[in-house]
Amino acid sequence: MPRVVIDADDRVQVTNTVSNPYWYYGRIGIGCTGTVISPKHVLTAGHCVSNGAGTWYSSLNFTVGQNGSYEPWGTQAWTRAVTTSAWHSSGDRNYDYALIVLAAPAHGGNSGWGVYSGGTHSVSGYPGDKPFGTMWTNSGGVWASGSNRLCYTLDTAGGQSGSGITDTSGYVRGVHTTGSSSQNCGTRMTSTVYNTLQDWITTYPN
Repeated sequence: MPRVVIDADDRVQVTNTVSNPYWYYGRIGIGCTGTVISPKHVLTAGHCVSNGAGTWYSSLNFTVGQNGSYEPWGTQAWTRAVTTSAWHSSGDRNYDYALIVLAAPAHGGNSGWGVYSGGTHSVSGYPGDKPFGTMWTNSGGVWASGSNRLCYTLDTAGGQSGSGITDTSGYVRGVHTTGSSSQNCGTRMTSTVYNTLQDWITTYPN
């Protein structure tokens, strides 16, 4: 379902996209958002790289820190994408996360990331209902929904799929994926997700 604005639109535009932590976020060519979690690896949603029925997407070039027409580090080509078999083959929303491997480092830095432990979080990215290439953010409470999901009433829109769900220190604790009229949700960074991402980074360095 489309990611939605809930009640009043509380999103705020990020005008300094080269500041911390926003310089780790970027726009994916297909129309999603991702977060640099190692110099060459971008965390995003599984449905940004695969249709959930066995077909991979190809428009996955990554523009980190984009602000409208301003692309401070340019656009990096991608070499591969990897997601869970549960998402790629079966469209299982509990496993809707992925990595994009870049051909060259986005800019050499990367965001911190780790297991979700509660508290205030933000969802920042590139919503399709705002001017092209502009970054927007919204902060507030996030809660666990079962063992695999996080939910919130933070405002989002199509284009923010794959945005990191980040805590107040800027660490990524989940990945935004879905929405409804009452809440938006994402994949929770559990220890299993964390270890899977670490394995992918090691297995696919290029």
